[in-house]
Amino acid sequence: WVPHHIGHAGSAYYVSPFNSAAILSVDGIGETTSTWLGVGDKNKISKIKEIEYPHSIGFLWEKFSKFLGFSEYDAAKVMGLASYGDKEKFYQFFQKIVTILPDGDFRVDNNILKFRVDDFEPLEKLFGVKKIDNPEQRNKAHEDIAAGLQAITNDLILNLAEFLAKTTGSENICLAGGVALNCVANSKIMDSGYFENMY
Repeated sequence: WVPHHIGHAGSAYYVSPFNSAAILSVDGIGETTSTWLGVGDKNKISKIKEIEYPHSIGFLWEKFSKFLGFSEYDAAKVMGLASYGDKEKFYQFFQKIVTILPDGDFRVDNNILKFRVDDFEPLEKLFGVKKIDNPEQRNKAHEDIAAGLQAITNDLILNLAEFLAKTTGSENICLAGGVALNCVANSKIMDSGYFENMY
């Protein structure tokens, strides 16, 4: 048995063209960990730190995917929907759910999100928007919520990348895990200048 995030880290680092790299694995959950930060050097992977449940970017996306009328595994569709919204409209509400901390850390308020529980009342109350059961029911507010979700995710991922760049000193980064499929957040890392190369 291989620990979940070690598997993710290896799947990116060991097939990358790099002899050394910072490694970031971001997912819903694997065992009890949602986010794993480490470094690869030749044939060795070492953990720098990990962030535990309930502080999960992946679960944040699962919850909002359902809130926006999709299945919990439709994050890609929510990412697409975000391009139609105004990211500023609800960003402050996301800051009540997600706290970005120094050194790549973050906290998620599970009293509001209630991960893996079909209770959306706290979110409806916070945003003043009703959960929908089908994406065809969406209105501008739902598009704006998707845009705010993408914006807070960009900031979370950049915070993690900045910490890894400072900690490892590497010019390379390998990304893995479900959240690493978010090409918008990945482009923010590329544009940040924290790393020269990404895999």
